[in-house]
Amino acid sequence: IHRSPASSPGQTQQIIFFTLLAMTLAAFPIAVLVGGRRMTSEKLTAAFRTEADPAQGLSVAISRVRTGAIIMAALGEVGAIYGLVFYFLSGDSIRPWVFIALSAVHYVLTMMKLKTAREDIDRLSQRH
Repeated sequence: IHRSPASSPGQTQQIIFFTLLAMTLAAFPIAVLVGGRRMTSEKLTAAFRTEADPAQGLSVAISRVRTGAIIMAALGEVGAIYGLVFYFLSGDSIRPWVFIALSAVHYVLTMMKLKTAREDIDRLSQRH
């Protein structure tokens, strides 16, 4: 019977680090997909036009942006949370910053999407 040697704590930390990193990076395309499905100009315009009352249409469009932004922000926070979990599990004070940095990059992407959506909402509100 072949037994593999017990993994060292350093190997376990490496595995945890790269697993959490992969999970963090997987959140990026999901957030982009959510932003695309909820907050594109076409989706907001369609939501606005489905309502007979322009004020109600604007409210529906704003609701789509609000929900999409919250989901995108939550997906961005995943990285920071994983960094904290990794810190608690490993005591490493350097590598958790990778997760914080990724979370900051995600924040910028979310704010760019939100800025575009706000411009679309402004455009729709001028029709009102």
